[in-house]
Amino acid sequence: MSNRQNLTNHNPTAMDKSLSRVMLKSSIIAALTAVCAPVGAYTHPDSTLWHDPSCKTQIIHEENHTPALLYAVPSTVFFTDSKEIKTRATTDDAGRLYHVDRDGVWHLCRPANTAPYLTYHAKATHGASEEYRYYPPLTHHVSHIEIGTESGATFRFAAADSSRPIIVFCSDDTEAGVEWITDMQRNLDLPTAIMTISCVGKTDTAITALTKQTTARLYILDFTDSTDTDPRSYAATITGVISETGQNSPATPILVVSDSKVIQAVCDSINHSTSATIHYLPTPDARRRASSVETKVREILGMRQGNAPTCVEVSQRRDIGAYDWHQRHHDICHYIDSARPSNLIIGNSIVHYWGGKPGNIRVHGPETWRTTMEPEGFVNMGCGWDKIENVLWRVYHGELDGTDAENIVVMIGTNNIAFNTPDEIAEGIGHLVEAIETRQPDARIILAGLLPRRNLEPTVATINRLLEQIAKDKGARYINPGIMMLQSDGKINESLFIDGLHPNDKGYAIIAPQIVAAMKRKK
Repeated sequence: MSNRQNLTNHNPTAMDKSLSRVMLKSSIIAALTAVCAPVGAYTHPDSTLWHDPSCKTQIIHEENHTPALLYAVPSTVFFTDSKEIKTRATTDDAGRLYHVDRDGVWHLCRPANTAPYLTYHAKATHGASEEYRYYPPLTHHVSHIEIGTESGATFRFAAADSSRPIIVFCSDDTEAGVEWITDMQRNLDLPTAIMTISCVGKTDTAITALTKQTTARLYILDFTDSTDTDPRSYAATITGVISETGQNSPATPILVVSDSKVIQAVCDSINHSTSATIHYLPTPDARRRASSVETKVREILGMRQGNAPTCVEVSQRRDIGAYDWHQRHHDICHYIDSARPSNLIIGNSIVHYWGGKPGNIRVHGPETWRTTMEPEGFVNMGCGWDKIENVLWRVYHGELDGTDAENIVVMIGTNNIAFNTPDEIAEGIGHLVEAIETRQPDARIILAGLLPRRNLEPTVATINRLLEQIAKDKGARYINPGIMMLQSDGKINESLFIDGLHPNDKGYAIIAPQIVAAMKRKK
């Protein structure tokens, strides 16, 4: 399970300060992609009003039937340096607020008071904006949400998430029991939407409109709590989903959650008669619903987690003073999707600040990148301060989905040295290589050993011996350019580094030719 479920609590204290208000209103839109897209702000005499279409969205009207409703699982992501945050929604339940720290760990914030406004003592540190996720009540009756911050505090919404969503179909009878969907969305950290279907078996129009508007990552059909006494009525719904997704997104898998033997038989029949991929999960009990469905979804989407902490994907914002990690992730996804490059290099700040595109705020090896890496068409997928598990998050969230790569260079692991054992580092990198192979089965993976570090040369050597074996076991090509960056006494050659960790242009001039040579080797 993801470490996002290991939630700690903040102990807030009530504060009486002048607050500026941020109002979030629901809007009716016609496409799921718009659900996640924040819009601009405008001024108001006594408040700042933000329009954010993250609430319920009614998109389909079926004649003579109750409309099918599509609404995003509301995860309003925002950043603020306010020391106090207030929330209010137009329901008795004001929802939940989480603080996501620099290491990507989620903390449940406890309010200091009760409705109508809930007041939280925020986690502002070092004067920089912190990340928060606000989950309004998962109900159809939220007309608006208000988020308040201290006057003068910075506030902004996160960039729109362009990831393909998970779409959950469920009947209206299931509405009271959809909390597991929120838990799944939080643990997977993927955009998720719910489509309620009032008349099962008569939803062809709704499904057609939905599948034309967005390409889903996965469809989940939850038939657990429906009061329909004839499970055979669901056959038309399942067939309709398969028909429409087959035309618009034939590779999209479908997961059916049900205890009905009739529905299971329908799924088996469809699997045998069509090219659709239907997965079936017997309904787990309510207490295990979120974890059981999440485990199955991870299996279907290739988002497996291992036992070592390096094998559990997580986001990060450790270098917030230098760049926005989430924004760079979106920039990389967009650039790869548009440029469709053949050669990729992925890693931490050693890669990030080397050079190339997408653009970087600082460049340590511009000449080497221009003369060696750029002619080979490499795209820079580095993110400063990344650990292995952060790269795993980026891979799981679509950075390799926009192209068919020929070569993928992996340079990661040095930031794990202070936190993990050599065995955990090797296990995590092996896990990462498997995740890359799953998404890019035809690509040549070049695994680079860790570069030597000042005063850590023996530790790096131990890790690299393990990585060389990992490369052999996984069928990857192994290079160890760091050997040529050592002196005869086994210490690093300081003239090749900026700070004992990051190479300068002379250091990159040693690394780049070995990457190119590994690409061109026949075996």
